[in-house]
Amino acid sequence: MADRLVVGFDLDMTLVDSRPGIAAAFRALSAQTGVYVDADAAVTRLGPPLRHELRIWFPPERVEEAVDAYRALYPAYAITPSVLLPGAAEAVGAVRDLGGEVVVVTSKLGRLARLHLDHLGLPSRRSPATSSRRARPRPLPSTACASTSATTSRTW
Repeated sequence: MADRLVVGFDLDMTLVDSRPGIAAAFRALSAQTGVYVDADAAVTRLGPPLRHELRIWFPPERVEEAVDAYRALYPAYAITPSVLLPGAAEAVGAVRDLGGEVVVVTSKLGRLARLHLDHLGLPSRRSPATSSRRARPRPLPSTACASTSATTSRTW
């Protein structure tokens, strides 16, 4: 089997500056739930799963409710304010021009990651990976998105 070129890019802060959108979603969550979330502090800790951040602000019995509410708010508040980082599209394009595969790594739900990719014009072939540990692993075809919080991957 010939060697393949596979290059991985983290979604947040490598391809996309999602801090403005994530902060807006946290502010909307605070307004909806009445629980203060310091959005400016939260966006300094991107990377770990959402539950980790929400455990800082919400009592244990409300964390799952907050996760669901945040994810419901995310498309309306977090996508449009997020911006493609300089050189991101060119880097992805360069890998593809060489016949390589691009792997996007994120702990976001696949449907939310896909919204960012679509909004910012990063071409994709299929939907991104989910960060759910309940998802079933799938093989990585030509272009993929992998989750850091699970062992799943799907093409994007």
